[in-house]
Amino acid sequence: MRLLLAEDEKEMSRAVTAVLVANGYEVDAVYDGEQALEKARQNAYDAMIFDIMMPNMDGMTALREIRSAGDVTPVIFLTAKSELDDRVEGLDAGADDYLTKPFAMKELLARIRSITRRQGEVTDNTLEFSNLKLDRATFIMSTETDSIRLANKEFQMLEMLLQNPGQIISTEQFMDKIWGYDTETELNVVWVYISYLRKKLSKVNAKVVIKAARGVGYLVEGDNEWLQSIRNQISRLSSLTEKLVFLSRMDEENTKLEMQEFSLSKTVTEVAESFLPVARAREKELDIFVEEGISFVGNEGTVSQCVSLLVDNAMKYSNDGGKIRVSLKRSAKNKKEILVFNTVDEIEVGNHDVLFERFYRSDASRSTKTGGHGIGLSVVKAIVTAHRGKVTAESKDSTSIEFRIILP
Repeated sequence: MRLLLAEDEKEMSRAVTAVLVANGYEVDAVYDGEQALEKARQNAYDAMIFDIMMPNMDGMTALREIRSAGDVTPVIFLTAKSELDDRVEGLDAGADDYLTKPFAMKELLARIRSITRRQGEVTDNTLEFSNLKLDRATFIMSTETDSIRLANKEFQMLEMLLQNPGQIISTEQFMDKIWGYDTETELNVVWVYISYLRKKLSKVNAKVVIKAARGVGYLVEGDNEWLQSIRNQISRLSSLTEKLVFLSRMDEENTKLEMQEFSLSKTVTEVAESFLPVARAREKELDIFVEEGISFVGNEGTVSQCVSLLVDNAMKYSNDGGKIRVSLKRSAKNKKEILVFNTVDEIEVGNHDVLFERFYRSDASRSTKTGGHGIGLSVVKAIVTAHRGKVTAESKDSTSIEFRIILP
């Protein structure tokens, strides 16, 4: 959520900004009324916070100009003026709320939540298009078969597209709304996030496509079953190609991963928790048990990919209503043990390390149904080996399998 803060006392502005950012808001801070008016004209905000007594143009004058232009963004006045007539004048100028200095930050945060909640009540909390739903409260994008939580900027971009189906939204509009008018970020960041969204739309089997109008912008359109089938095949082939390229790089003797210390506990937790919406949508039970404070010297990106592949594998191949467990703990000699367990309908008891062989499929029809191509677990093994670790697959009974990674 993006806020505009206009406060001429720079020390106070910095303090308020720090608290707002710490509570998850994006803040543009200016120091006089003219700057506030200019920012409001250039950008779209969820709420604005204005001091009244500011140089060049006072807050009330700036707000009257904003309201005269048809901008109904909610505004809170912060001011030392506490007389009733002053408060009435501020509200008559178009303010939605009024907070007298000095004030408690908890109260300001509560007032912001209140005015933005009131604004949100006039619109639906869920956007729907074709078979796709976007929950504005949780940032979860879902279809009848799957769901996934979007990152903040991904959510904002998809929200803009779904609010204007069939209409082209220019790259500049995305930049101004999401990154800000005066951002130094390159324009190609929009294409990068569009690419992220396309992959996630494919992942949840959305019958929705984001199309590019070359040199103009992007628009969202509904998809039919034939196009959806083709797109799923392209997605599978693209995923296969990426994994084969990765394995090829890992096979080269001179390939070295960039290693540095990172929190393994945090990485495993974040990856596992990202699958919780998927588990709920598929009516599967996902439990996460992570020992805190475990760090590791390695390549965080590939380790994260490794855990994600194992959890995704468990989601695909666990039985209907099955159980999945992800855990991390210290084992003997201070080694790190990552365990991904899932129940199955039936499996042979014993060692299943053959699953890590490239293109191995224990059930070809099931792999086709779930989108597998017998290469993901090979990537897992390559990553673990590159970190001087070991990965195994074993079934201790006929109704479950566990994948165990031991890292030094």
